[in-house]
Order: sequence, then structure tokens, then C-alpha cells
Amino acid sequence: MNIRQTSVMGLRQYEMVEVILKYKAAGIEMPQLSKALDVFLHAYADEDGVPGCYEECASICKVEGVRELLDLRMLAKRTFLGDYFPAKVALRFENAFESPKVEKAINLLENQMAGQSTRAHKPWTNTFHLKMTLEAVENVCGTYGILSALMLTMNVSAFGSMSVEEWELFEKGLAVERCESPGTGNEVNLGYNTTQECVEYLSHASEVWFISINMLASMLLLFTVLFSSWLYIAVSVPAADRTRPDEVQAVVARFSGEFLALNIMFCLSVAGSVAGLQQLVQLKMRSWGIFKVVSLLSAIVGALIVLSAIWILIEVGQARRNVKALRQENARADDDFNSSDQYLDKYPEQKKEFENLVRRAKVDDQEAATKTSRPSRRLNSKSGPTKVSPN
Repeated sequence: MNIRQTSVMGLRQYEMVEVILKYKAAGIEMPQLSKALDVFLHAYADEDGVPGCYEECASICKVEGVRELLDLRMLAKRTFLGDYFPAKVALRFENAFESPKVEKAINLLENQMAGQSTRAHKPWTNTFHLKMTLEAVENVCGTYGILSALMLTMNVSAFGSMSVEEWELFEKGLAVERCESPGTGNEVNLGYNTTQECVEYLSHASEVWFISINMLASMLLLFTVLFSSWLYIAVSVPAADRTRPDEVQAVVARFSGEFLALNIMFCLSVAGSVAGLQQLVQLKMRSWGIFKVVSLLSAIVGALIVLSAIWILIEVGQARRNVKALRQENARADDDFNSSDQYLDKYPEQKKEFENLVRRAKVDDQEAATKTSRPSRRLNSKSGPTKVSPN
């Protein structure tokens, strides 16, 4: 055994070769690596200045029975590859599997294999499906359920605030004052001949809109609460292993239609709840001028809500693009970014500053450790000599 074989990496490679030789001696032929896996190992296992790393990784794959690139990716989703491969190479492998370009190459490989083998065929490929995690679906369902329950309580309270006595007061007071106040075009009574006809029309229209909108909003909110609870339970019933991405995606893809329907129902419920509150507010107004101001404020708040939702969606998309860019950057096979020698040799002042910071950090740690040990010494010194018992 030479010096190369005494290192950790060399010893592991030496052991893998010994296992392969034992298998061959026993008449067991090791499977050959697929072309896709071979290309992947050459791209991410060839480290500069570390000869034999590709051979070691290839030997590990043969001994562990990992022949296909899909097997290696599935293993990376379930465990840390550093338990099998060198740490630096394992980090490269895991970053590569998160890279959008490598993911695109693997998807291309799966699509080509789908026509020949059922293993790579996904039942949801040609159907509408979302790419989300089960945690995201559960969080959205839980949040929608809580918000819908709160808004349902608010709408029911608003609906119950208009009793029979309140409607009588509205017909005798607020409706009369509003009919007698000038509206659009400075006309009174909304174009009716008498105030009584205007009051009857205004009272009937207000009652119809108030009851119908609040009832519709309450039913939508109740349905959203129940539907979000059912969907939250339903996604956990298949008992998919969350460390297996195919099983997680199978559950998410199956419930993608229901999840989209939940989002639509929640948006409609919010719109109905806001409209119901607006109807309650307009029943408390005396003049059309105040009604116009309140309607304008409601339109502004509604526009802000819509713009805020669009803004958040844009930020989510940008955050996802940033994550993809970081994954692509982390999956680079070269060591230019990870090599600190080139940077420190090129900038001697930064190198000196870096050395001073590291040394100062060590001194600060020693001083902090000394300060924490001093109080105990003081306590021991203040306690004074121990008294000896006469016995």
C-alpha cells in the first residue's frame, strides 16, 4: 500500500477495489455503469489535484449497486451522500441534483426512457399538476382555514347586527334622509314621484343586496373552511414517504385540481366578505355624498389588496429564480470560486487583513473564556477560609 492508499480517500478506494476483486473471485460480475451515470461522474467527481476520485466513485457505485443516474438521485433524496462518497464530491453531487440544468437533463432522460420502461413513466405527466411540496400544501390549507373561519365569524356578526328594529329605523330615518338628499344630477327621491316610493325601493333593494351578499359570503367561507380541512387531511391519507420525491409529487399532482379550486374559492370568499361589509356600512349612511366617499375608499382598498397579492406573487417568482440561480452556481464543477489561494495571492492586503481577523478572533475567544472563569474565582475568594468543626 503506497502513500496514496494511506489517505482516507485512497483507503476507501482501495477497500472498494478489494471488494470488487472478491466478487470477481466468487464469480459475481459487477454491473457496468450506465452512460448517463458515467458522464455525471466524469463531470462532478474529477477533482483537480485528486487523482483517482472518479475511479473511487465508480467503484462505490458498482459495489452499492447504483448503476443508473436515477438511482443516485433517489439515494441523494433519502440520505446524505457523504456516507458513501468523499465529502466534497458528495456536496457536488447534491448541489448538481438541485441544479435546474441537471434537472432538465434528467427529465429528458426520463422522457426518453418512459417509452421503453414503466419505471420512468409518471402517471401525471400529461395532466395538470403543480410542483409543490406537501408542507407547502398543508401550510396553505391551514392558513386558508384559519382566515376563512375568522372572516366567517365577522360576516355572521355583521349579518346579525341588522335586526327587525334596525330595519324599521332604517326605513323611518336613514332611508328618508337619503331619498331627500340630492343625488346624481341634484335630483331627489332617486327619480320617483314621492319620498315614500323612494323609501320603499331603497329599503327593498338594500335588504335584497345585504341579505343575498352576506348569505353568499357566509356560505363560501363555510365551504372554504370545510374544504381546506378536508384537503389538509386528504393529502396525508396516502401516507407518502416525504423523503421520496416521486411519492410526494404523485400526491401533490393528484390533488392539484382540488388545491387550485381551494385558491379560487378563497379569493371569491374574500371578495364576498368585503362586499358584505360594504353593504352593512352603506346601511348606516345618511347622504349620497358619504356613500360616494365610502365606495371610493372601498375601491381603493380593494385595489390595494389585489396589487399586494400580485406583488407577493411576483416576489415569490423572483425568489424562486434566485434559488435556481444559486443552485446552478453551487453545481459548478470547477473550483475557481472555492479556491482561496488565488484570491489571497492576488490581493496581499486582503490576505493580511484576513490573517489579522482570524488571529484577533482567537485572542477574543481566549479573553472571553478568561472573563467567564473569573467570577467563580472571586466567589471562592470571598467565601473565606472554611471553619473547622471542634469535633
